[in-house]
Amino acid sequence: MNVFTGPDGFHGCYLLGCLNEKYLNHAYIGYTVNMQRRIRQHNGQIANGARRTSKKKPWQVICFVHGFSNNIAGLQFEWNWTYPTDSVLLRDIVSGKSFGRHNLVTYSMNVLKLMLQTPPWSLMPLAVHWVNPHPWAEDIPLVLGKHMPVTTGPLDKCIFLDKSACALDIAEDGTRAVCSICDCAVSGDTVGCPLCYIPAHPECLAAWALKDVPDGLVPTEFECPGCHETVSWAACVRMGFEKPKEY
Repeated sequence: MNVFTGPDGFHGCYLLGCLNEKYLNHAYIGYTVNMQRRIRQHNGQIANGARRTSKKKPWQVICFVHGFSNNIAGLQFEWNWTYPTDSVLLRDIVSGKSFGRHNLVTYSMNVLKLMLQTPPWSLMPLAVHWVNPHPWAEDIPLVLGKHMPVTTGPLDKCIFLDKSACALDIAEDGTRAVCSICDCAVSGDTVGCPLCYIPAHPECLAAWALKDVPDGLVPTEFECPGCHETVSWAACVRMGFEKPKEY
């Protein structure tokens, strides 16, 4: 199973559930660049675990959100998820809502569902992966946009891709690919259609996607200039996160 990363490597925010019988309703939210190593740290298998989790282990990963462009975006998401009542973006929304504070895992998942429907996160190319699905997890695909994939599977089966190169940067004949819109060579940050695989500069494809939306800032869904199918901006961004293809 492939887990897409951001353009600067993996940046993810995760939710842990406590397996210690004394603290079964306890949860922990964190940020990491290495999900598999981080859960081992929380469980004391290797050094540098969080102080808040050290006396309540063992822990299990419930889910993680990934696709953040850098550590700043990931850490901002973590803070807002951890302290929603202090968040300028969330406090008015969560105020007065009964999210089940008696069970911190359920509460945290309800906050997550709310965050993924709230800008700016609802506009980001994020994805959710459930490691140990909760019954609540069955509802999440119904409330997220089409551009946010939801996957399920054990952590040891996840493949964390890096940004060593972009699959869209190299054409099938081995030469440098060109932007399908401006015809200039693409390098560095690249986006592309997930259906026909045409590459493009982010600014070129964004301008194309917003050509009929004069006041638009962030593209959502639009017609691909190559295959003319409807695609999401987030899916096009994720195309630039994969490693090179084998030719």
